[in-house]
Parts: sequence; structure tokens; C-alpha cells
Amino acid sequence: MNQIYQNIFNKHKHLIESSYKRKSRYIRNSIILFVILMFLIIYVFDKAYVSLYVAIFYLVFSVFVYSYKRDKLALKYKKTVMPDIVKSIDENIIYRADQGFSKSYFTQIGLYNDNIDSYTASDYIQHKIGSTNIKFCHVNATRTETERDSDGDTHSTTYTVFKGSVIELSFNKFFTGKTKIFSQGAHLNVETASSTWFSAYDDIVMDNMLFNNVFQVITTDKQQAYYILSTSFMESLIQLYNKYPKGLSIAFDSNVMIICIEHIYFIHLFIDKKEMIKDIIATHKSITKILNLVDDLNLNNRIWTKK
Repeated sequence: MNQIYQNIFNKHKHLIESSYKRKSRYIRNSIILFVILMFLIIYVFDKAYVSLYVAIFYLVFSVFVYSYKRDKLALKYKKTVMPDIVKSIDENIIYRADQGFSKSYFTQIGLYNDNIDSYTASDYIQHKIGSTNIKFCHVNATRTETERDSDGDTHSTTYTVFKGSVIELSFNKFFTGKTKIFSQGAHLNVETASSTWFSAYDDIVMDNMLFNNVFQVITTDKQQAYYILSTSFMESLIQLYNKYPKGLSIAFDSNVMIICIEHIYFIHLFIDKKEMIKDIIATHKSITKILNLVDDLNLNNRIWTKK
């Protein structure tokens, strides 16, 4: 396996190394220019009172340019290096750097509210393992709230609705109805949702106390929910939560299982400039970890359905 990582790194070594050099050079040059600028303002032009405003403007401008350059560099990395990383896992994996689940798809999942003002999705991956289809991508959804203060001035604040990975898996049982599961660490759970939003759902308590301590379950069909959440499957979901404790939400709808994992990204960039191969290793392992959900959840066991 180490040789696979090394082969990918060697193939793209020039791109990776030059990318890190350009990143480091921009930071270094920005610092030097800032020092020169402050020296001229304070000591040459004797405008010390202006230095604060210039410093703030320069800082904001530098961060903007840095973010732009970083995003441009990241896209180039994804379009050149990422295809080789995913193909090293399996030749049949489909990867699209600039594609992902649509905003309408995300809102229809029903795990997070549909009051979304900004939505981006990228790094779409699709594969089939045995009889199970798996699709996943990165999603960043935010909402903006505007308030007016006592002086009549308006202030806008942006809140994160969801930021992380969304995974769709074809389920190994045929079911009707809708069931949703929220972990205690999820950004949004039943307690924070509006009463009308889940008015068609009923709360249910399972016979596994550890599961109940970790998850909340609501459903439109209690019988179907008990059918989905077998004893062994609940144990698997507990193990899944242990792997992703920061925020885990799951929806069962239209014979698919959709998992939303907050703050988890399967592409890693710029981890360590001294050991750039770490980006490749971490990305390879993260993608493999998500693909392994098919086996972790035993989804290829299809004794209940047709193959």
C-alpha cells in the first residue's frame, strides 16, 4: 500500500511541490510587503495614525487573495491528483471534482431545514460494491439572518446549516414510510426542529438502551422503523457513531439510506508541507473508510430483497 501512495506522489511530485512553494512564497512575500508598507507609513511619511486602517485593509485583502489562490490550487489538485487516488482504490470509481448533490436533493432529505441561502456541493464520488450503490460528496449549506438594531441599522449573520459529507447508500431492505435518526452530537436534532416540521413523525424508543442514549428516532411508520432497525443493525449504527461522534444524522427514504456526517471531509490538502505525501495517504484512507460503510453496515446481505 505504501508503494501505491509513493507512485501517486512521484507522478505528481512537480505539481504538489510547486503548489506548496507558491503557497509559501505568497505568505512570505505578503509579510515582507506588509513590513515595508508599515515602515513607509510610520517612519517615512509620519502617518502613524493611518497605519491601523492600512493594516486592517491589507490583512483583509491578503486573506481574500490567499483564499482565492488556495481554492484555485485545490481545484487543480483535485482534477489532476484525485483521479489517480480514487483509481488506486478501484478502477470503477467515478469522481467529479466540481459536482455534487443538488440543493433540492439535500433539502428533500429532510434532516436539515430548507431555509438555505448559500449551498455548494463538490467532490462527487460514485461506486457499486456488490449489490450496493454508494454515492457521496462534500456539502456546505448556510443561511443568513438579517436583524435591525435600535438605531435602525441592519446586521447580517451567517449560520452553518450543514458542513460535511453526505452519503447515499442503496438499502438492503424494502420499506415504506420515512424514518430519521439524529445523534446527540448532531447540529440539528428533534428538540431544535420546529414542531410543524416533524408533525407527521412519531417518536419511538428502541429496546437497546445504549442506542437510545446515542440516537433519537422519529418515523412515519413505527412498524417499518422496527423492521429497519434490527438488533444487529442498531449495533452497527452505534459503531458508526463511535467513528463519527461530532454529528451524525441518518434518513431512510425511498429504499435508500442517507448519512450526513458533520465536519468530515474525505479530501485532505496541505496537511504537512514537509511530508506532502500525507495528503495522498489521508485522502486515500478517508475515501476507503466511507466505502467500507457498505461492509460495516452489512448492506450486501440482501436476504430480504431481490439482488
